[in-house]
Amino acid sequence: MGPRGLSILTTREGQVYAPLASKKLKVSAELDVLLLRGGPAGGVIVGQGDIDNRLKVLFDALSVPPPQQGVPCTDGLGTPQAPLHTLVEDDDMITRVNVVTARWLGSHPPNEVRVIIHADVRPAGHIYANQLFL
Repeated sequence: MGPRGLSILTTREGQVYAPLASKKLKVSAELDVLLLRGGPAGGVIVGQGDIDNRLKVLFDALSVPPPQQGVPCTDGLGTPQAPLHTLVEDDDMITRVNVVTARWLGSHPPNEVRVIIHADVRPAGHIYANQLFL
């Protein structure tokens, strides 16, 4: 618990999550994404899976799942003592995205991609609890 009982822990469907960028702490995330994909050059917007759908899936994977979409854990995770860590509480906390796509050389399944993400986590507003992010 932080000052005055402030906590980043969020509970959804009985699972406990600890998002780094959260509304409670007024912390947001800026992302630089390198998306490596197989196949020939081109086809970024249409063809081999459009980039906007791939980014939506990525943002969902970085976020606390919305109600009724979480998968229960059975190995002791998802509790206050062992929360599931996510980058953001929800994709509203992502304030900037820069995406670079490139060809992933070598032999890979056609629907497989490699993603390298640099996240810059910073205060979206100043409160006592987020001074460490300054």
